[in-house]
Amino acid sequence: MFQFLKRKKKPKSLGAYLRETKQIIVNDVLFEIKRVNVVSFLEGYSVLTSNYALLDDKRKKEDTAKLTKQLNTYYRDVIMASVTRPKLSFKPDVDGTHHIDLILSDASLRDGLVTEILAFSKKK
Repeated sequence: MFQFLKRKKKPKSLGAYLRETKQIIVNDVLFEIKRVNVVSFLEGYSVLTSNYALLDDKRKKEDTAKLTKQLNTYYRDVIMASVTRPKLSFKPDVDGTHHIDLILSDASLRDGLVTEILAFSKKK
């Protein structure tokens, strides 16, 4: 019904689509992100689900420490692959960049940023 009211989108080139970025604000901090291949991070998704399963299972502390390390690795990979601005680095003392562990240490910033990245990456 009312198909005539729908606006047709102008097609994009592949290069424009792949370079598309989005500016987001998480905890009053401006980031510019690009799409990431969500399939590449499915292993991290299994880490996420097993981490939440810990809450129900009450497993040993060794399992908790191992899963927390895996979860931080997952978050680090997603954030580093997607954030284009501000510049991030793995090394703490690189001029003009911010160390990734500073973002990972703030749980609300980390979780909000990863949520926005995955939502933008899944968008059709």
